[in-house]
Amino acid sequence: MLVQARAKINLSLCVTGRREDGYHLLDTLMHTVSLCDDIELQPANNLMLSGDLAGAPGEKNLAFRAARLLQDATGCETGAHIALTKRIPAGAGLGGGSADAAAVLVGLNALWGTGLSDTALAQLGLALGADVPFLLRGGFARATGVGEVLQPLPPLHGQVLLAMGPTPLATPAVYAAFAAGRPPMWSGSAGADPGISASWRNDLTEAACSLSGEVTQGMALIAPGAKVCLMTGSGACVYAWFPDGGARLPALPEGWWGTVCELC
Repeated sequence: MLVQARAKINLSLCVTGRREDGYHLLDTLMHTVSLCDDIELQPANNLMLSGDLAGAPGEKNLAFRAARLLQDATGCETGAHIALTKRIPAGAGLGGGSADAAAVLVGLNALWGTGLSDTALAQLGLALGADVPFLLRGGFARATGVGEVLQPLPPLHGQVLLAMGPTPLATPAVYAAFAAGRPPMWSGSAGADPGISASWRNDLTEAACSLSGEVTQGMALIAPGAKVCLMTGSGACVYAWFPDGGARLPALPEGWWGTVCELC
């Protein structure tokens, strides 16, 4: 079985507060894009993982952890060989690891015949990452809480340019930089309107830029002609949205990554 793990972009990301356990509360607009990892699943006696594992090898990989979680939740004794072909860069804010986990949950639920509902898969996926429940279904949605409370929205259309410098950003480091810049009693504002792109923003941009100047540089490179150009997630990738298509990737500096993809 071959399954695709689609990346996501945060069209807007507003930090609205912080829980006592340290997790930040969000109001974010997420949309899947055509950029994806390919995952081949084959029945096996044990769980095995192969392919592009430089970002998270072995049992630390979210794809492997998703398979193990599904086994434990269902009592399934069948194993699987999970082969990853990665296209979504790590440390980009594109949800690559979470997308792999979501695809493995869906694929193995079918391959093993474990019969879990979409709701049950989403509950399992939340233990792996706040983006996983959204990536199980994809499309366009508003997410609140830590990203797990989803309000599906009519999908948008068009193309996006994605660009990222050679320096990835770790999510914990960006949130730590963001928290360090907030007053002790800080409380964020409400999120952006899904239908008014002029109100979209990413509250983590300043923190990400304090760690890497490549974020600002990337937006300057891909913004010309776009309706919206912002950072996605906690960076380091930036996106530019062209609702009517016609996106063309500009020449990027040596060591940079970039692509043109579709909203889907």
